[in-house]
Parts: sequence; C-alpha cells; structure tokens
Amino acid sequence: MPSRVPPSKILLVSPSGVGGVQTFCAHLAAGFKNAGHLPQVLFENGGGPQESGPALPSGVPSSVLRYSPFDNLYRVLTRMAGFIESGGFDFVYANTSAVAYRALGLLGPRRPVAIGGCTGNNVHDYACNSEFADYLDHIFSVSSHGAHVLRERLSGRGVGISVIPHGVQPASATPPERRSDMFQLVFAGRFATEKRIQDLLAVAHRLREMGVRFRLTLAGDGPLRHEMQKQVDHLQLTDNVKLVGFVSSAEIVQLMEASHVNLLLSEAEGFGLSVLEGMNRGCVPIVTETCGCRDAILDGVNGFVVRVGDVESVASLVRQVDQDRAALASMSEDARRTVKESFSSEKELARHLEILHLAQEHH
Repeated sequence: MPSRVPPSKILLVSPSGVGGVQTFCAHLAAGFKNAGHLPQVLFENGGGPQESGPALPSGVPSSVLRYSPFDNLYRVLTRMAGFIESGGFDFVYANTSAVAYRALGLLGPRRPVAIGGCTGNNVHDYACNSEFADYLDHIFSVSSHGAHVLRERLSGRGVGISVIPHGVQPASATPPERRSDMFQLVFAGRFATEKRIQDLLAVAHRLREMGVRFRLTLAGDGPLRHEMQKQVDHLQLTDNVKLVGFVSSAEIVQLMEASHVNLLLSEAEGFGLSVLEGMNRGCVPIVTETCGCRDAILDGVNGFVVRVGDVESVASLVRQVDQDRAALASMSEDARRTVKESFSSEKELARHLEILHLAQEHH
C-alpha cells in the first residue's frame, strides 16, 4: 500500500502496564513496516504490574524506558525527551503515555510531528489529549464517541481529530463449524474493575436459573482474576465457568471459533479489539453502549448493544439466540461480513497513513 509521505521513522509509545495499547502498537508497527516506513516501539516500564502483549513483528526494533514511581518526574520526562530527540524520529505516536505527551512539550519547536491517541473511553485519555493539544499535530480516536468528546473539549484549538477504529485481518474463508450443541460464551480481556467482569458471573448465575445449558470461558489476566475464581467457587459455577488465564492470539482465535457469543460488558471501553476478533470468526457480540466497538454493531443484526449493568437483558438475549440457532447463524454471518467490509486491518492502516500526511501538513 503506497504511503502519502516519504519513508519515515515512526515511534510508537506503549505506556507502562497497558496490554491493549501494546497490541495496538504491535499491529500498527507491522502495518507501517509493510508500507515502507521504519517503525520503532518504546515500552514504558514504570515499576508497576506489566501486562502481556503480542510479540513485535520481525524487523521492528524496540526499547524500554524504565523508571521507578520514586524517580524525580522531571528526570523521567527529560529522559523521554532525550530518547525522542536522539532517535531522529519524524513522527511520534504518544498514544496514552502521559510521559510522552509532557516530553513533547519539553522539546518545544524541536519536537517531531506528534500524533495523540484516544484509545480509551476514560478521563485519562481525554485529559492527555486536551491538556497537551498544543504539542500535537493531529489526534485519532478509535471510536466516534471519543472523537465527539474531544471535539467538544478542543473546540477552536485548531488540531484535527479523526476516527480510526481498530481493524483485523479478515478471515480468508468461513471457518469450519466447530461449535458444540451446548451454548458457548467467551470473554477475552483484562480482569479489571472497568470491565465489570462481576456482571459476567451474574449473567452465568441467571442463565443457570433459566435452565440454559452453557459454558462461559474467561480468558485473560489482571488484578481481579483471583477474586473472580473465588466468586466462581462461591456461586457454585465451576461446571459452567472456566478461567483459562492469559492466552495467545492464536488461542483467542480458537476460542472465538468455538464460541457462539462474545461478551464485553464494560462500563468504559475505548474500542474492544476482542469483539472484532470474535465477529471476524462469526462469534456474535453482546456489548454495552459505552464500548467504542458499538460503532461496528447494528443492534439485533450482527450483535446486541445493552445498557451497562443490565444483566437480565444479557441473559434473556443469550437464551433467545440459544433457542433460535437459525437467527444466530444469520447474525454470525453478518458479523463476519461487517469486519470484511468496514473493519479490516488494511482500512485501519490506510487511515493512519492519511493522518501522517495531515499531521505533517499541520506541523
């Protein structure tokens, strides 16, 4: 795919401990490399817990900026600024790194073309892009909701804002039918408070009361994992709910191919790449209205959108599609088609190549 800017050195910053942004950086680095650019990834390690992420593509260099919570903040910022300046980068994606945004400010007119990223529907992402907008040449948001919030906050500031949803490589063909007669549900993500993973257990408990034969697989890791296992045991859901821990990308694909429905019931979610991965494999999503991935979902056509905390509706929808497998199969095919036509990794890359051009013009 041709680029609208000459081959450039592009730095992608992945903040400390954020698994989803690591995945985004790895995927976008691969796309930039294939487009003829020279991407590099900088991982922050601020001493807190680190989440696993995918391996970087072959030929994409990476570095680690290590610091302690007790380090002098100004020294951390100057180290980041020095790394950016000495690297001779043409573009920097600050993503959700507050350190990178501040370091760009320290560089002042010496800074490279800077692109802000709103990858989460949360105060931190909105605050970074708002507070440091004067250091940015363009901002992207993975959801239309995030872009709307930023446009309201940055009205009159003169920085462009684009919506660039995540994309995945469309499945080359319809996968073979591997789903069992027993209804299979899956969740893949962080075991953290904002994911409202306790609601997943509430759904499971309600489905058992309704007499639905099902199995729910929870894939991922995070601060609430051990508490979730305790709750599974306490609610006597061990026959229905299985925690499998962190799994590879290939294993995620297998889980999605084996599952009928993918649950993402977060109270705040920038996008939810796992939903696209599931739709790509025909796994029908049920998501909350605050998830950025609702941009990809036509309620009742290729998935369902529910209110945050509405466990009863989620359970009712699961029972509905369990009892009408023909309707579920139609939704499954529509989910695959949506990814292929509108949410491919190729389209995502094309949009990022376009904002490189827009940001360079602004700079």
